[in-house]
Amino acid sequence: MTRAILTALAVCGATFSWFVALAPSLGLAAPAADSTHRITAKAVWNPTSTELSEIRRKCTEGDPAQHEACFLDAMKSAGASDEAMAFVKEFAAGDGLAYVRAFRDTGRVDIAYIEYLFRANDLDGVLLVNGTPPMIDVDDYKFIAKEDLRKNADYAAVLQKYPNVSVFPADRYHTDLPVATPSENGGQDFQIEYLLQDGCHACARISTLIVAFNFDSSGHFTGVSALGTQANPRPDDAQPSVRKRPSTIESKVGDTFAIPLEANHTTGYCWRLAQKSDPAILKQLGEKYDEDNSGGMGAGGLETWTFQAMAKGATTLVFEYARQFEKNVPPAKTSKFKIIIQ
Repeated sequence: MTRAILTALAVCGATFSWFVALAPSLGLAAPAADSTHRITAKAVWNPTSTELSEIRRKCTEGDPAQHEACFLDAMKSAGASDEAMAFVKEFAAGDGLAYVRAFRDTGRVDIAYIEYLFRANDLDGVLLVNGTPPMIDVDDYKFIAKEDLRKNADYAAVLQKYPNVSVFPADRYHTDLPVATPSENGGQDFQIEYLLQDGCHACARISTLIVAFNFDSSGHFTGVSALGTQANPRPDDAQPSVRKRPSTIESKVGDTFAIPLEANHTTGYCWRLAQKSDPAILKQLGEKYDEDNSGGMGAGGLETWTFQAMAKGATTLVFEYARQFEKNVPPAKTSKFKIIIQ
């Protein structure tokens, strides 16, 4: 999301603000911003896909009360820092087991990208950290109450057309989001994207909602500002010639390549990696979904996954086509690619 688009939304009258009181009744009472528990890049932990898969297998066995201890012990064995383990302990007290997989220094208030260990879907999360309160989960829905959203002209128009509209997290994986910008009062604004769906997670996507989380110059959270909605961008024309891809892909160190996979997001299905690739060998750069440009109702499209070869060797990528909200349900189909890096 570029600043120009966000500015245009605001100029066109799509902006409104409301204050979220920092009161114990909302669970926001917290230590001062200069707390000794400040999160830094030292809290990041990057296990290999093999290590993480083994930890998930091992630590889901036995008494659930022991899962945290098992996870921390496994983290220590895998070389996690004291700061990384301290975050897990603090976060687990109220929000479940998750670790910091990436960190972005954005000034007084920073961004921590987390991955949940045992969730069945939506594994990635975004936290605004080191302000007051010291940790805000952008997907805690008390910050975007529906009664407040109705005050926004853009959202109200969507609601009138789609009375069952629901709000879901958008991209929480890529570390170039959310957009962080300085505010006029010397503070910071973090522009968070949410998906507006027609009733459920598997239902048709309507548009994207933009909400700014506002902090003053001292790092105190002052409330949120909805910047309006944005129509989903029109995808580039799908190229039929790239839909077919051999099951073995050869690449050279430093080169990038794409894997296109046919999909239909209107059905709730999408592709996912059975396990993340080892970033030392193969780095995932991103993925995008392009709808069929025919404009037909319920038309499918193409998911394109992009990777960069980091080191010589061979690895295998296994993709699963599944509905993320369905727990303990086998994928509808799988697609496997052997990657050879020279």
